[in-house]
Amino acid sequence: MNAPAGAHASQAIEQALGALPESVRAELRARLAGADALVLMHIRDERFRWGALLTFPFKLLLWSLVLLVLLWVFLQSLTSQGDGDSGDGGTPQHPAALQPVSYPRYDGSKDSSTPVYVRHVERPARSWLPGFLRFRFTVPVHTLEVVTSPSEAPPFRFTVSGERQGRATVATLYAVAAAAGLKLVELNQGPPPVVVHRGHGQLPLMLDPRKLDLEWARAEVTAAGFELVTTETGLELRRADSPAPKGLAWVLLVGMLLVSPAFLWLAGFRHHLRNFLFDVRGKPPGAEVFFVDGERVGYCYQRAGRRWSRTAVPKSRLHAIVFGEELGFDDQVSYGQPRLRLIGNGAVVTVDYNLGDKLGNAIRDLLVSEVLAAKSIHPGAIASTGS
Repeated sequence: MNAPAGAHASQAIEQALGALPESVRAELRARLAGADALVLMHIRDERFRWGALLTFPFKLLLWSLVLLVLLWVFLQSLTSQGDGDSGDGGTPQHPAALQPVSYPRYDGSKDSSTPVYVRHVERPARSWLPGFLRFRFTVPVHTLEVVTSPSEAPPFRFTVSGERQGRATVATLYAVAAAAGLKLVELNQGPPPVVVHRGHGQLPLMLDPRKLDLEWARAEVTAAGFELVTTETGLELRRADSPAPKGLAWVLLVGMLLVSPAFLWLAGFRHHLRNFLFDVRGKPPGAEVFFVDGERVGYCYQRAGRRWSRTAVPKSRLHAIVFGEELGFDDQVSYGQPRLRLIGNGAVVTVDYNLGDKLGNAIRDLLVSEVLAAKSIHPGAIASTGS
């Protein structure tokens, strides 16, 4: 006798919850009963930095020396002005006005099956002061807040440490929403709070394919220089690079080889070095490729019949394809530019390729549509990154 559908759902939920710490697992399990929506908010919190007790006296001394130097420079400038030199006529000098800060703005649709389209993202610039001159008595921490509705329970918060744990936790919450058939909303605290993704666990990839704007997406991708290539197993979005002239490539290659011992550990440096090697050999230009094939969806760089930076997730293990800004799990809990994320049950794979708002939304729509058209969606298991 086959087990009822409810038993399968409960088993899938328990399997997904197993990736969380016991305290978080118990708290979330209690809130899922009777819930029809799950809201996940990323919050940038502060925690007291005990090391500040040691560094404060030294930074205070350093600032005293800096102020003494500035005072000496100021007194020297007064002395050098002579007897009442009026300079340029006494025209008052006004400090430059601060530039206004434009916060992220998103479409306001509340339909959980409608994708969120990023319009514009700007974040305030970091402090101009170097770190050794700043008094830092707190350190930022990445806190996750989980709310289920309808529920009278207060929001449940917990702190994650490290990128691996943070991404695994996000992937787990997506898996829980998919297994329980819940509406899911992922937000960043802001200010103001902004939606990163909105989906529904009862739909494949949590999105309604009829609400994807494919005509607009094709036009945006084509205008950005991508070629849409239909393959035997799926779809490729290719954008060819412009190779450097052979003479310039030789000069740049020699220069990079001279400094390579200091920078060879950087992936970006190795990427450019490899491309200059191909350029001097007269190889065809490389291409950035977003792809959906018979088994996977992902991204790679392709040139001379080889692929690098391959990031892929099996379609059978995929829960959602998300494009939006991300509050990082790094030491500074920094806001990153919007990125494409492939979310499976166990890991979140971020495509390390900087996409503009419109282009990122368009690529997300086309990849989602192609994966859904393949009719091979079986949420579960663990996302993986190929090499």
